[in-house]
Amino acid sequence: MFALLAGLCWLSARLARLMAAQLSGAPAAPDGGAGLLVRALPYLTVVIAAFAPLAAGIYLVTSLAWSLAERGLYWKTLGRSQHRPRNPQPEVPSGAAQLP
Repeated sequence: MFALLAGLCWLSARLARLMAAQLSGAPAAPDGGAGLLVRALPYLTVVIAAFAPLAAGIYLVTSLAWSLAERGLYWKTLGRSQHRPRNPQPEVPSGAAQLP
């Protein structure tokens, strides 16, 4: 269970960094001391699961897998919506008079 939880934490952290980089245009890897904390914080879940009862570990695996699936679906939906124009303007023929 710890390996599964660690794998899900890794996927979740990776997807979060990729989403943040795509939305902000910044590099995918954070720099500095805060970057180390952001990269290590998801793995705290594995440490918590080591001291919690088995039911809590199963809950953490289920919850993390569900949120990862939601985040992945949201990212795919967001990626498709960015390629479509939100408010397309109709083309005006070149010989038509334009209003001021």
